[in-house]
Amino acid sequence: MAGVDRAERGRLLEEYVAVLRQAWTGEPFTWRGRTIRVTPKPASPPMILIGGSTEKAARRAARLGCGFFPAIGDPHLAEVYQAECRRLRFDGGFVHLPSGPGFVHVSDDPERDWGRIAPHALYDAQTYASWQTPGQRSSVHVEAKSADELRRSGVYRVVTPEECVALARETGQVLLHPLMGGLPPALAWEGLERFAAKVLPRLRGV
Repeated sequence: MAGVDRAERGRLLEEYVAVLRQAWTGEPFTWRGRTIRVTPKPASPPMILIGGSTEKAARRAARLGCGFFPAIGDPHLAEVYQAECRRLRFDGGFVHLPSGPGFVHVSDDPERDWGRIAPHALYDAQTYASWQTPGQRSSVHVEAKSADELRRSGVYRVVTPEECVALARETGQVLLHPLMGGLPPALAWEGLERFAAKVLPRLRGV
């Protein structure tokens, strides 16, 4: 959509990670013929996680000195990343394998809110599916033609606070993704505030 050659995405990612790190120093630097200074300087260096679902992506994350957040919960990718970190003597690495749904909304009435969320979720799922290349692996890839199919996949979940607590304890994480698929901000805030008030206090120390 932006006229960027997909074959260049690896090289561009590496270039942009370097640019971000220079920008976060708060000092002037030159990039593509321009002098740039970004302020205010962050209080601490921001964390960068590199995604992907291939061994090449895992090695790239280690080479760039970043954390690794693959698109699929494949333990082999974690092993490749950790081995590359050891080879490069990068001791600040960590990997986070995805687990559980790709979207969670906390609701006091899941049936009502699924009806409000479903059109956005279906748009989101179908858009991402249309981008996938052959061999691409992703734990949130769903080939759904209807909201009912999408709901049955379990990737997009609208749950009660009690169900969210159980999900967090089962999977070790909850991905909220509040503005997924153009979700109205007011509806997103409802889910976030309910999570903060009715779920988070029950997870502290878990």
